[in-house]
Amino acid sequence: MQDVKRIEIFEDELIFSSDSTTIDLVEISSEPHRNFFLVSIDKIVYKYDIVTKKLLFQFKTTASLEMILYDRDDKVCVASPTMVRLWDFVEKGEDAEIWTS
Repeated sequence: MQDVKRIEIFEDELIFSSDSTTIDLVEISSEPHRNFFLVSIDKIVYKYDIVTKKLLFQFKTTASLEMILYDRDDKVCVASPTMVRLWDFVEKGEDAEIWTS
């Protein structure tokens, strides 16, 4: 059976494949021209465009404690009990690349 979780702000739905799936972390861009948010679900971070509601990309991480956007929302820091990773968003195509760890 699939669970449906509603994100009220965006009036959009995410359908999860199991009952134990939960949203771990959410981060919304503070830069008005960026129009995106990040959501971490089961060790995968998804980047969605707020206007078009399209999935821009996704990447795997062990982030479980914190997710913070910085440097004009060009980079994201994700943290778990044993690791901190910094990801850099490439402007053209909006792919995520590991920047340092």
